Amino acid sequence: MKKPINVTLLLTAILMVAACGSKDAKKADSSEPEKKENAKSEEFTGEKYSKDAAIFYFDKNYGIDFKELAPDYKYDESGKYTFKGDDSEVSARFIDPEGGYTPEQIEGFVRKIYAATAKASKDGKNVYGFLLSGKSTKEGAMEEKPIDEVLKGGYTEILGVKAYTGSYSWSILKDDLFYDVSVSAIEKKAGPNDNRKAFEYVGRGYSVSINKGLQKSMDDTMKDAEDAFKKIENDPELKKKVQEEAEKVKKQYGL
Repeated sequence: MKKPINVTLLLTAILMVAACGSKDAKKADSSEPEKKENAKSEEFTGEKYSKDAAIFYFDKNYGIDFKELAPDYKYDESGKYTFKGDDSEVSARFIDPEGGYTPEQIEGFVRKIYAATAKASKDGKNVYGFLLSGKSTKEGAMEEKPIDEVLKGGYTEILGVKAYTGSYSWSILKDDLFYDVSVSAIEKKAGPNDNRKAFEYVGRGYSVSINKGLQKSMDDTMKDAEDAFKKIENDPELKKKVQEEAEKVKKQYGL
């Protein structure tokens, strides 16, 4: 009988594999004295879940001005997880406690963010990347993803009816590495007296996040992860260390 796979360990292996490209890039950068010296002076010592952290890491990691991602409406800045910023992921939630937004208005915000990330990406282009794109080669993943294609991702079909999901994604290239951009509409919950039509959407804002992406196709990444998993299973000392990391992953994602 085939031994069941420890899903959490496999997930940890996938995360380890996905991070390899970024680690290699940091090693390459460290060979240049000027860049290394600048990196030392660019340290954030504040709270990880704060607006300051988000502002700092959108700029430091991707050269993106936070103001170019934020809406023109007044948004709620309270809540522990409204903002997040570190070297692996930076995100912000822009919730309007009072307003309601149509899918077309949300798309306006998506266009704004799309333009901001394009300026920060290689050759001024947003690309497909590997995550959820179906691209199997680096050349395909590096192709420009047009805004019309991005906007199509905000819809799906349910029982023959076009429904709004408010989920948009693309990637950017920095130092020939892929970073995934996600924009998600935040829906306003229906009140007891609301008379909404089926599949009617009323938004109250959106969230945006950027994190280190896959550097290979999903199939190749899974193969590398499985090889890493086998190595972990056959090395007791390494397995113990990875199990400790796996516990951190479980805690972080509520697994």
